[in-house]
Amino acid sequence: MEDSTRIEITRIDNFVCPACGEVIRQVVAKNGVVKGWCHHAKKEINVVVSKATTDENNATPEVKPMSLLEKLKKEREKVLRDVVSAREDGDLRENSAYHAAREQLSILDDKIRREEERLKRENYAK
Repeated sequence: MEDSTRIEITRIDNFVCPACGEVIRQVVAKNGVVKGWCHHAKKEINVVVSKATTDENNATPEVKPMSLLEKLKKEREKVLRDVVSAREDGDLRENSAYHAAREQLSILDDKIRREEERLKRENYAK
């Protein structure tokens, strides 16, 4: 029986940052995902890496950016943690951090719903 919590680590040489185009000498992908912060573009990098056909020299894997839906769901997880954290701060009537996080969560839920509907329409048209 396999352990489903096992983390697979892959080193990637000459990784091209999808945010700014800079070549990074070496990055680490955990379970096929490269995560980090691009200091040049000043934004988060979250890229899914798929194994390309490699030769004996272990060529660089093919990199594919995360879909909009995946990004929205990851962002929703962060905002949900913010809601829970703000809720623990006490009185909800006077807790502006809680109300702001709830509003952000509502906006993200709406974006996720619209993106899922768009994908369904797109797949139905095919």
